[in-house]
Amino acid sequence: MIDNKVLTNQNKIANILNYYFLSIADSINVENNKHIDSHMINPVNYLANNFRRSFTKISWQSASTYEIEKKILNL
Repeated sequence: MIDNKVLTNQNKIANILNYYFLSIADSINVENNKHIDSHMINPVNYLANNFRRSFTKISWQSASTYEIEKKILNL
């Protein structure tokens, strides 16, 4: 529920969750992240400079709550 409304649109739910988790990341105290080079803000650059193996491309797709729960329970 958002603003006392039940959301059923999966894309809206995903966007709201994404915004929520991004806002948490933004609220982390910068003082705790002094070890991160300020020039490495782009996550792709950070990964490329800190990991020697290449990463495969990620393809994001919508998932139902059932599919997400199934994945979590299989961890």
